Amino acid sequence: MRSKEAYETAKLIIYATRQVESMAGSGFYRHGYQPKDKRKKQVFILQGLPGVGRERAIRLLDRFGTVEGVISASNKELESVEGIGKGIARKIRWAVSEPTRPYSIQEVFPI
Repeated sequence: MRSKEAYETAKLIIYATRQVESMAGSGFYRHGYQPKDKRKKQVFILQGLPGVGRERAIRLLDRFGTVEGVISASNKELESVEGIGKGIARKIRWAVSEPTRPYSIQEVFPI
């Protein structure tokens, strides 16, 4: 980004800093639909898992009762849900159980 004068440069720096701080403090914002009731919020959360759309999320929630139940389910238990095969069950387990190293703010928001 370019600026014509020092005042404009300072405004750009402040703006960029606020953006980084807001993202670092609260995580990434998912734009669009924001459910209000608990069940819809749980379905929304489950839709963030790999290979899980709305219908699969509803089936998972119906089978396990809670998001926590889905996350703690084994591959075999996940496969018992209609529409969840070995591949999707493996991807879900990978997403919720694979340990990762912490990221630094510089890795998330390179300058």
